[in-house]
Amino acid sequence: MVLTFAFVTTVSAATPNWNITGTWTWVQFDCPVCVTSATHNMTITAFDTTTGAFSGTGIQVNDVTNTWTVSGNVDGDNINFILTTDPSSHYDGYILNASGTIAQDGLTMDGSGADNYSRTTPWNATGVATAITVPCATIESGTITDVKGNPITLGFDKYGYNYQAHMFNGFAGNYSRPNTLVTTGDKLIMKWSDSWIANVDCDHNGKLDRGLVDGQLTDGISKGWLTNHYTGIINIDGKNQKYTDFIKMGWVGPGGDLWGQYTILQEVWNDKSLDLHGLYSMLEDHGFGLNNQWTSIP
Repeated sequence: MVLTFAFVTTVSAATPNWNITGTWTWVQFDCPVCVTSATHNMTITAFDTTTGAFSGTGIQVNDVTNTWTVSGNVDGDNINFILTTDPSSHYDGYILNASGTIAQDGLTMDGSGADNYSRTTPWNATGVATAITVPCATIESGTITDVKGNPITLGFDKYGYNYQAHMFNGFAGNYSRPNTLVTTGDKLIMKWSDSWIANVDCDHNGKLDRGLVDGQLTDGISKGWLTNHYTGIINIDGKNQKYTDFIKMGWVGPGGDLWGQYTILQEVWNDKSLDLHGLYSMLEDHGFGLNNQWTSIP
């Protein structure tokens, strides 16, 4: 029996993790006119929580005639910006292209930059960045697509997938979304857990999430469990006989004997042509909670 894997792809993408609006104490350690360093107050006045674009102003603490503007972008935990002194500043014409990283507590960020004096300079800043929580996209939003780029909708699609209900019900040959629909042959019902394929897009890459465990994104690898239930007709000595094959699979981590990270927990196979009647294989712990590995992050 060919085991089938619920079909959808995953693509990575980044969104801003932090809103840096507010005033930061920003220290440049090697500026063109500084002996050691210069301390500034940088105030971010505009921030787009969707794109991460921001802008603001700054002033040197010990020289209020040195003022400047800043604009840039926050992408995940990363920050990039351009600092340009104001025409009224006696440092008019100074430009710094800088990049860095925002700390996980949101209280500091640091990095380095290159200025138009052909110098590199490290920098750091202290302030308060607010973590951005973006609601997961749902199927109803119309922004989530299948492997062929078609919007996923509520209910069953033409292949037999119902992602909102975590299931497939149709001809087995349609599980891979062929260009030409299969209209005869074995039937297949698949069901899966939310951590196998969720019905939401929490990383906002336009695809349903894999490996969403207890509401947390992990590594994009399907976890949890999947069942395949095949039914079909086999001709034995001129007589049509029904066969059934129910397979219960689960994630066990790297080293699994199925697809590298999974194993078959239980199989019940009834097929007279193969003299199979009932339980075919079973692990000692054959439920959906094997080692508790799909109700908590390993």
